[in-house]
Amino acid sequence: MTVSAQPAAIQLSEELVSFVQGRVSILVASCDPGLLTSVVFGLGCRVAPDRRRMTILLPGAQAAACIADVRATGRVAVNFGLPSTNRCVQFKGVDAVVEPVKPFDLACVEQHSHAFTDELLPLREMTREVLETILQYTPEDLVAISFALSEGFVQTPGPGAGARL
Repeated sequence: MTVSAQPAAIQLSEELVSFVQGRVSILVASCDPGLLTSVVFGLGCRVAPDRRRMTILLPGAQAAACIADVRATGRVAVNFGLPSTNRCVQFKGVDAVVEPVKPFDLACVEQHSHAFTDELLPLREMTREVLETILQYTPEDLVAISFALSEGFVQTPGPGAGARL
């Protein structure tokens, strides 16, 4: 299915760029044409220089259904949450595409893995080795999903949850 490109409605602030590329949990959700959903952990986020597009890095084997959904519909939703504060934001795209991983994406995934592990260690009774196993991947299995930011929402629990960014 071909999805017509739409101009991005959102440009991230520098603070939001730092947040989504920081110590956050990344959950990527998609749905197939029949609205059956898929969810997978993201391994890193790269924001375009104009801050209107982002690329999420995924473990290909675990994300097979999500990848198929994106190819079929062009739609994706990504939730970024900081466990220590419960701050969450969500971004949606309607022009998502699967792209080749770029050489510098490996460094992005490594950086995110270490940062997210550092975030969780004081909060959970898990060792660094257990957390690194959960975030395990192989470079040749990485997949990139890129999309323009068509919508953004506050998802932090409380009275502001669901507000548009």
